[in-house]
Amino acid sequence: MKYYICDSCHFQFERTGECENCPDCGKECVRESNEAELAEYMKLKKEFNK
Repeated sequence: MKYYICDSCHFQFERTGECENCPDCGKECVRESNEAELAEYMKLKKEFNK
């Protein structure tokens, strides 16, 4: 599983493979999340999946 963030709209998401376009805004500004972004994503995921 890889974790991504869009530099344009800041949407965070996960995928099992490579990703070139943001599933939210459609732009090609996607990159893998850094450690801080990943920690925030996991925190929010845990809160919303209660």
